Amino acid sequence: MGKSQLFYFLKDDAKIEFDEFTEDSINPDVIIMGDLGHEWTFDNLNRAFNYVMNGSRILALHKGKYFQVGDGLQIDSGAFVHAIEFASSKTADVVGKPNENFFKLAIRDMEINNMSQIAMIGDDLVNDIEGAQKVGIKSGLVKTGKYRQEILNQSQVKPDFILSSISELPSLLE
Repeated sequence: MGKSQLFYFLKDDAKIEFDEFTEDSINPDVIIMGDLGHEWTFDNLNRAFNYVMNGSRILALHKGKYFQVGDGLQIDSGAFVHAIEFASSKTADVVGKPNENFFKLAIRDMEINNMSQIAMIGDDLVNDIEGAQKVGIKSGLVKTGKYRQEILNQSQVKPDFILSSISELPSLLE
């Protein structure tokens, strides 16, 4: 069997990660869904939906809900992945955070066998904290970026520790 034919819902600079595959805008085997920013239009969503309805699999780089920009929070591509899943009744394969395999591969690449030597520090309760905890990694929530106290208060996900800033990390390690 040959290489999969792909169609990308990605910004151009991210497409280079897939240069070994052939792009097919007619009948792709797989659609890759990631960051398109303001290019997530109705036409692009409907195009993705139709590819999936015609048999394309969905490969999501992540399912992030939102991220921090200069003037607040901005919706992330996870919302669009969920929209296609909902409309098509298909489930995306997720390769980034919070996928357990993402964390396991990172641990393997670091060649660390003692899980107590690893901590994930991030500003996202689901992608960073919950993802890490699912594979047995301690997790620290940093109160910068997209951190919001009201989201932490409402969440079932609880970090192992909280930092006001990443600058507090050295004192935590002592």
